[in-house]
Amino acid sequence: MIEFQSIVDTLRKTLTTEQQEILSLNSIQNFIWSFDKLKNYKLEVQKLLNEYFEEIGNKNYLVDKNTSTRLSFDYIMKIDSYYSADLGFKIKMKLRFALMWGIHLDLFLLIIGILKKVYYMPIVTLLMLSTFLYLKEVYERKNMVYNMRY
Repeated sequence: MIEFQSIVDTLRKTLTTEQQEILSLNSIQNFIWSFDKLKNYKLEVQKLLNEYFEEIGNKNYLVDKNTSTRLSFDYIMKIDSYYSADLGFKIKMKLRFALMWGIHLDLFLLIIGILKKVYYMPIVTLLMLSTFLYLKEVYERKNMVYNMRY
């Protein structure tokens, strides 16, 4: 894991914030920090990280958003399945996502009449904001979150 950490440190110094997000460096960093806590799957994680860094290294660490999405599905999501099973990692939610989906779903509930029965309270928005805050306060503080482009 030391070699992965040195690559991440070097990339943090040389790449812009946007490029770091495209490479999901924060997610990779969280995986590296928690690697020693894994009880199972260490070999699988190490293999996936090797392949990930090899693939982005072949592209000189400059990938577009389409490639980033493919890499996230091929590597980040697979690695997270191991971390979620072993350590309880959670997907990081963005505030914009919570508000957008909460408001849209509350509007849908308003249109079909369900919100009228609960005095027009934005139930879904409140649930999404609560989930966002919970993930931020509990899991993000422990560096136990991941996401595509995080």
